[in-house]
Amino acid sequence: MRRFGTWSGHRSFPIIALTLALPLLLAVACGAAATATPASPQPTAAPITGTGSTSTAMPQATVAPAAPVVNPGKLTAMVGDFGDEKFDSAIAAVSRAGAHNFGRTLNGFLISIDDKGQMVPGIASDWSLSADGLTWNFNIRKGVKFHSGAELAPKDVQWSMLHTYGPQAIEYVASTPLQALSKSVDRIELSGVNAVSVTHKQPLANFAVQVSEAGTSWYPIIPGRATLRNEAEELAHQSNPVGAGPMRLERQVPAYSMSFRRFDDFYYQPKNGLPQDKRVKFQSMDIFLVPEEATRVAALRAGDADIVPASLGTKKQVEAGGGRLVFGQEGVAMEVWMLGCYEAKYPCNKKAVRQALN
Repeated sequence: MRRFGTWSGHRSFPIIALTLALPLLLAVACGAAATATPASPQPTAAPITGTGSTSTAMPQATVAPAAPVVNPGKLTAMVGDFGDEKFDSAIAAVSRAGAHNFGRTLNGFLISIDDKGQMVPGIASDWSLSADGLTWNFNIRKGVKFHSGAELAPKDVQWSMLHTYGPQAIEYVASTPLQALSKSVDRIELSGVNAVSVTHKQPLANFAVQVSEAGTSWYPIIPGRATLRNEAEELAHQSNPVGAGPMRLERQVPAYSMSFRRFDDFYYQPKNGLPQDKRVKFQSMDIFLVPEEATRVAALRAGDADIVPASLGTKKQVEAGGGRLVFGQEGVAMEVWMLGCYEAKYPCNKKAVRQALN
């Protein structure tokens, strides 16, 4: 097995994405598969309505590829941050950047991305925006499974949306982005046999991006419950989180580690009408919380870790241990948000002004 060290830039990168497609920034050390793991404390058991609209064009599924070869071994990762280790982002009390290290492993996305970073169907088979720019409609794919084996239904999507950023969520969500999103939502409804719609008080042009895999956060789709806010139910989910992502949680040792197992029924595969198989190519993964970069790099060099976040300052150490730092071509992107341009009082309400600014 190869060992990887991720280069840590201005934000945290999801560990599952790194292990699958190796995007962006990685350091690779060649050697035998890691077998040792850090000394562990005794683990605590953690069982594991629509209006007229314009649809987004969706790519068609291609011929199913051959069944992937799955490595029977285990991937060992070390990361510097777990956030507050909440598996329900609606109630996370601190910055969720560190939660990317496990949140994207456990959960699937309404809208996914392809190898070029373009938004493509995920749990939603397609999506559209109403003519007035207020209502987003998502058609939910059939055949998506939760880790429990139950089939994901539109009512689960509606409940998850309401729980995380519905109009009432402003009363309990802690993060600023969710508070802002909750304030913008007017209603979330089942708008058809397999459809869910989100209507905003004012047009929110980037909403589809926010809830997609391309977004800077993650909004889990989890099994719907009897109430939108119930502390006992939230504690039960925390001890045994059920998602629809590529791996399921088998064990958690708080403030130390999380152990995951490959989810064979992960929805992103050709049998569900999708163009490729995004199931992970290994059976299990352990993620250890190791805040100190020097300790992570030492573990990588010793063969106790296969992938770690590292900085360019450790490049010589990684290479001295037989590895190499690998990262995507560097660049700078300017992003302009034309907020409020739907109001006539602002100059950017005029198309010609927006084109000039562009």
